[in-house]
Amino acid sequence: MLINLLPTNEKEFLRLEKIYRSIIFFSRILFAILLILIVLLLAILFFLKIQLAGIEKARSIESQSASAIAIKALKSEISFINQKLMDINRLQTEHFLPRFWRILPN
Repeated sequence: MLINLLPTNEKEFLRLEKIYRSIIFFSRILFAILLILIVLLLAILFFLKIQLAGIEKARSIESQSASAIAIKALKSEISFINQKLMDINRLQTEHFLPRFWRILPN
């Protein structure tokens, strides 16, 4: 058992000093935890930004390739329609017009 021979104001001062040191200790621990969390959140933020950039790039490439496929399909359809129009024109000039001119009186 310890005998405390300090006056009451000294005892109070020591008690307040102990509380002050405890507050400083726990505030430093809290500050360190907050710093660690901030660093982790920043790392996650940078990681997500990199992932987002990659996804946007892949999406743009995909949309460009889909556009290219649509353009090729349209070109194919246009060439098919042009071929049909040329066939119709050929039929008109080779078969219909000569017969039509023979039918007409002079």
